[in-house]
Amino acid sequence: MAKRLEEPGGKLFLAQDITIMENRESLVQMVLVGVASVMLLIGYFAARAGSRYLVRPFKKLTREVLGRVPGPSMQQITTDYRDQEFCDIAEAFNRFLTALEHHIEREKSFVKLASHELRTPLAVMSGALNVLEQRQSLSMADQKTLARIRRAMETMRDDTEVLLELARSEASEGDARTIVLHEVVQNTIDDLEHGLPGHTERVTVYNNSPGLRVTTHPALVRMLLRNLLQNALRHTHAGVEVQLIKNRISVRDFGAGLPENVTERLNTIGPPSTDTSKAGEFNNTTFGLLIVRLVCERLGWDLEIAQSDNEGTEFLIHVHNLA
Repeated sequence: MAKRLEEPGGKLFLAQDITIMENRESLVQMVLVGVASVMLLIGYFAARAGSRYLVRPFKKLTREVLGRVPGPSMQQITTDYRDQEFCDIAEAFNRFLTALEHHIEREKSFVKLASHELRTPLAVMSGALNVLEQRQSLSMADQKTLARIRRAMETMRDDTEVLLELARSEASEGDARTIVLHEVVQNTIDDLEHGLPGHTERVTVYNNSPGLRVTTHPALVRMLLRNLLQNALRHTHAGVEVQLIKNRISVRDFGAGLPENVTERLNTIGPPSTDTSKAGEFNNTTFGLLIVRLVCERLGWDLEIAQSDNEGTEFLIHVHNLA
């Protein structure tokens, strides 16, 4: 600070040491930074602890839901939550589990009933055919007709057993044997032509692998081929081509193709439980394609739609378990 003087003439300078004030300012700034850091740490840990406290019931409920596997008997979810909202969610899920158990039980009862009701008339038919054969009073033409009836009855019996196994999600390993795919294909075509004369000579077989053999369930393979061929013949008036290529079976028609939603669902890899499509959407197509998919899953074979447009549809069955 400077001041001009009259007498004596000149300027008077006053100096003051403010080092203490400067040091205190730096100290205050450091204290403020420290306090702000401490507050941030306290806020972080408090927010973390609070979020964990709030999320803990969600995690517990999530673990319990993920731990439940659909089946005939499922453990109920605990409802001892502090918040009423979580108790309501757990109780609602328990009601769903109870309804699911009842549905599974009704399905099992229906399968048992169907097993009994379907086997009884087949046994009666088989016994009647045996009586007719034992009488030995039939002509050669009648004997051929009787043989066709017996063959159809045996096919119906095998198909019934297969459908019941599919419904029970079971597979009998004792029924697996080595078969020649070309023979199964040709027998299936013969059965279709005998049953529906309009299909005669509409199916052409190209056998590029005459010795192709697999070890599997013949009834399942026959059901798979029959439903594919029936679907192809039903949706086109042109011919149908069947090709045996290495480890693949190709069934191709020349119709208008499949709807896009059906193509997407048939190409979905994985069990049906992972399918997120709308309920009933697949049922609007044909029941035969549903059987084809289920049989492929049971056999461990891969189903592929190689083509589906206005020029036709081609199904590829990738065969495993080669003999």
